[in-house]
Amino acid sequence: MFRVALLLFFIPLVACRSSGGEPVPQDDVTELTLYGDSHARINEVVGIVAVLPDRYDQYQWTQLDGAPVALPDRHGPAISFRVSDPGRYRFRFQAGSDQGSISDEFVVTVADDGEPARAALRTDRSVSAGGRTSLRFWLDDQAPVSAPRFRQVSGPAASLAYGSDPAIVYLTAPDVPGDRVLVFEASVDTAEGTFTDQARVVVRNRPPVTSPYFCAEDGANCATTTPLQEVRAYRRDSTYRPVLERCVYDNQLDGARLCRVSELPPLGRRGDLPTVERIMDRVLVSHDWMGERFEALLRDPETQADLRHLLRAVTAVVISSDLRPSFYWALTGAIYLDPRYLWLTPEERDLINEQPDARSGFGEDLPFRVVSRFLSDDGPMPALPAAGERVVISEDRLRPRLTNTLYHELAHANDYLPPSVLPFLDAELRIVDEVNRRAPVSATLPGGPRDTNLTQLARVRYYGDPITEAQKQLDPDQVADWFFADVTNDFYAYTTPREDLAMLFEEALTGFRLGYQRDLAVTDIDYIVRQGWRHRIAQTGVAERVGYVLDWIYPEQAPAIRAHMESLTPEPLCAGVPFVSSSPECAMPMAFPAPSEAFQYRPELHEHFSPPSVRP
Repeated sequence: MFRVALLLFFIPLVACRSSGGEPVPQDDVTELTLYGDSHARINEVVGIVAVLPDRYDQYQWTQLDGAPVALPDRHGPAISFRVSDPGRYRFRFQAGSDQGSISDEFVVTVADDGEPARAALRTDRSVSAGGRTSLRFWLDDQAPVSAPRFRQVSGPAASLAYGSDPAIVYLTAPDVPGDRVLVFEASVDTAEGTFTDQARVVVRNRPPVTSPYFCAEDGANCATTTPLQEVRAYRRDSTYRPVLERCVYDNQLDGARLCRVSELPPLGRRGDLPTVERIMDRVLVSHDWMGERFEALLRDPETQADLRHLLRAVTAVVISSDLRPSFYWALTGAIYLDPRYLWLTPEERDLINEQPDARSGFGEDLPFRVVSRFLSDDGPMPALPAAGERVVISEDRLRPRLTNTLYHELAHANDYLPPSVLPFLDAELRIVDEVNRRAPVSATLPGGPRDTNLTQLARVRYYGDPITEAQKQLDPDQVADWFFADVTNDFYAYTTPREDLAMLFEEALTGFRLGYQRDLAVTDIDYIVRQGWRHRIAQTGVAERVGYVLDWIYPEQAPAIRAHMESLTPEPLCAGVPFVSSSPECAMPMAFPAPSEAFQYRPELHEHFSPPSVRP
């Protein structure tokens, strides 16, 4: 068994720099240089990274020789791939800007003269100065007898930390005056000996965070605590590219940089339904495959109409490897997506930062759990593969989770800017000014969560408020009575009226469009059901509130969704049995029981940000 390392929550956060703080470091890199593995063994994971002056912001890798390899990020400053055949592999890297272009080539020679590589530290990548990322150590078909050991071999010192998974190291990149290459090494002992591998991380010199909206506090203005990963317009020829990069996801975003409605209007401001092409012109990504998957979802006949309608309220979509969790930000009118539901290959997943959501450990001392699951006739909503599996998955497996997440975040967008107000936005105001002019739909949602005990408990669960001794002694049956006497469909609804609205909308759309029914239960800490319901959303009181939400933010489908909910019959779940096997039919276990790891159930932690009052 691996030892459990120190919890990640002890990592110090990088606070925002003020607008009057440090000057932007002067770039000291004057030419393009490629670093990587010039020699490799069969089955080895090879990495090549580029160091180049800051003025270049467009990148292209091209394989010129050798057996074809998969390159999940051809348009970034780093590539990584596994070589399966011996031979000479040659690559060209080209960087461009408005001032011209530069290029260089790199050759990797793969020999077939020894034992194939059986360990890999995944994966070589780029990260912004001060930013955070993660590396995972993989071992092929070997049982380790010790936990992996990680160390930095060269380059400016990064801050390393560890979480509950001993195969991962989390790193915070140092500040640098120009691009710098950091080399990390992992090794592990097995019965057959010690296996070792290295990975390169190129730290990009980017402007420091001077924005007052990227900060360590929990205020409504704060969107993140670390410098942002470099993103680019998914469509290079988008006419919105300059404003997307300036006022949606910029380290130095301030009130003056925020776009006016005339510069970056919501997609549905003209009153028509945005096309897929128009939507994709508003997408920023850290890796191109993220945009490809998002576009594929938009073109899916099953969900296309919903998403095009709901995206009317959105100014832009940002998908980046360092985003966790997904959120909507009223400051910019954009949604920001965690790419965990977009990857199809393990090589793509390697590029996603595995830093956990810091809130995932909140409320561990509460004596109860509020859990839920989506089920269809074919079984539970597909989950992501376990972290230790390297498998290729289908879009069908990811689509329900991704769509469900989008329904939630787009509910927030339409809460602030419902369809009825879009044609009347003032072109000369900023989006946040328009948001601040009116109350959101959620502010008038009737019959909101009433139980003050649950509101306080939700603060412990989702915000990390200290737990009281009285809360530690609560009987789960008492909590269940409080919860099911109220008119909400999720514990998260007790955090804010905005989350109350989003959870109602998310469940209604997921059931109507995707055919999933939802089970909701209050359990003890061992996940034994104390009280639960299927189709809670159809219960009197809850259903009326859903109807109010639909009439405001998705009026085109409100009658059909309301009719669907009226066809549902709320049914109690069997109490006294594990949630994973509970169903309304107490005489028989659930037809599609969840896997054993569901006993460690953790709800998806959504997020949104309230609209701050922005200085001119």
